[in-house]
Amino acid sequence: MSFQTCRPKSRGHLAIRSADADMPPAIYPNYLSAREDLQDVLIGSQLLRRIASSAPLAQVIEKELQPGPQASSDEALIQDFRERAGSVFHPVGTCMMGTDLSHSVVDARLRVHG
Repeated sequence: MSFQTCRPKSRGHLAIRSADADMPPAIYPNYLSAREDLQDVLIGSQLLRRIASSAPLAQVIEKELQPGPQASSDEALIQDFRERAGSVFHPVGTCMMGTDLSHSVVDARLRVHG
């Protein structure tokens, strides 16, 4: 069983590594950097444990494999999540389209302003 935060607050960034356009950017996802996302991890972990311990699942689950019953503190659950979690999204960047140069990067034809 697993869960995911559907609307994470944590924000990452991209960095240009080279003037060579073929060189991919450096991607810094900064997962779980927002307090709200850490709270979601704890709520999700606790919910999964409640679901697994309820009938009829409890009758067919022999034991919790990961993180295991020894991970009972908030810190242990967050650490386990950091070690085993992955993203279901493709890391990308977006640029706002529009005519206002102070708030948009490209025009309606995807040409970079300036």
